[in-house]
Amino acid sequence: MPLKLHADFLNKVLKSAQEAIARLSHPASVVMAFEHIHLLVFVPADSSSNGQNWGFFRIEKIEGATTDGSVPNHAIDFFLYREEQ
Repeated sequence: MPLKLHADFLNKVLKSAQEAIARLSHPASVVMAFEHIHLLVFVPADSSSNGQNWGFFRIEKIEGATTDGSVPNHAIDFFLYREEQ
């Protein structure tokens, strides 16, 4: 079911994702190449908003990093949560 989140909140999540990807793709800041960028969004099982405010945090990690020279994947995980009132 759709989360029906406020547009301002969705824009904050989108901007955070864009900033992370821009940082990764900036030539001066890349110390390794990535095969893929995985974007995952996690929400609580009971995701009805009921007018509550939402927050999020972002975790970035390198998946499949090996010493055999293969190219790893980069994961950007967003964890959405309802703020207590």
